[in-house]
Amino acid sequence: MKPQDIMSPVLAELHTIRTQLDGIDRRLDRLQVKGARAGATGLGAHTGATGGVMAHSRATREGLRRAYVFDNLSLELAAIQCGVSVHSARRWKKEALNSGDDWEVIRSALSAGQRCAGRYRARHPDQPDGAVSGDTGKSQPG
Repeated sequence: MKPQDIMSPVLAELHTIRTQLDGIDRRLDRLQVKGARAGATGLGAHTGATGGVMAHSRATREGLRRAYVFDNLSLELAAIQCGVSVHSARRWKKEALNSGDDWEVIRSALSAGQRCAGRYRARHPDQPDGAVSGDTGKSQPG
């Protein structure tokens, strides 16, 4: 039996499960928003900048952005870490993009910078971190 013969049904099943989980996430989001609008305090409802009711705080959104952009987690893992649904995470990312905050551009730039820094360190192992060519990291006398 070939590996692809085994993997194909598994991948199909995983796709089905993911589709079901996305549906559950959307329903959960709707329930949280409805509960927040109804004044349910157990969901941690907060008033947003636009005056609407939010099921999660601004700090939660910022934590999700930080985990995704700076910690380089997948959006799904960042959502789990922050305790929000994947659907909410995708919506927040899209809202940020529409307001001019492109998480992907920042994430890509950070990744490229880290790769360049890694290559530089590999080529110049004798240089202390943060030093540029010709800089020994020691201050020169006055």
